[in-house]
Amino acid sequence: MIYVEPRKLELIEKVATDTLIVTVNEVKRSARIDEAETMLDAVIERNIKTVQSKVEKWAGLTLLKTRFRGFYDSFPVVMMLTKRPELIVEKIEYLDPTKTMKILNSEMYQVQKMEKESNVFPSENNCFPSTMMFTVDSVQITFVVGYASKNNVPDDIKDAIIDSVVNMIQGDCGEGTLLTKKAKALLRSYRANRV
Repeated sequence: MIYVEPRKLELIEKVATDTLIVTVNEVKRSARIDEAETMLDAVIERNIKTVQSKVEKWAGLTLLKTRFRGFYDSFPVVMMLTKRPELIVEKIEYLDPTKTMKILNSEMYQVQKMEKESNVFPSENNCFPSTMMFTVDSVQITFVVGYASKNNVPDDIKDAIIDSVVNMIQGDCGEGTLLTKKAKALLRSYRANRV
């Protein structure tokens, strides 16, 4: 198989300063709760975070900009990265045969961004260098993925979050799922095929 996903992924850091995609007051307005009433604010905020996490898992998205490191035991023909959206490869490091960790020159590879994944492969007339043989994690790719801020998140994702949080507030989680049917319909176009 020439398309290989990282053997493991490590979350390095959250880059975006925002933590909530929607505000507590946006949820209150949708639920027709008086914005001056603050007794439920902590519960609503917790519910927003819970639903955001569920949206990320269900749709295969990283909503707010986050830095990851992916690990490979060697260079595959194509490094496939399924984290999205707006993926930027920052650097690729590898352990060469002399046991020295080096950074791969960015001119040596190219990134193909597709709707549901990104692929990293050698640029034209280049090939990936040799790595330290039989060494775990001898190739590491550092990349950033996700929307820069809540202002960049598409409205249909925000609407899906609000609808599901309002549903939680109203105590209508009878199907045992946090995402409403409306939310899933709004998110369907973002959903990765493999999720």
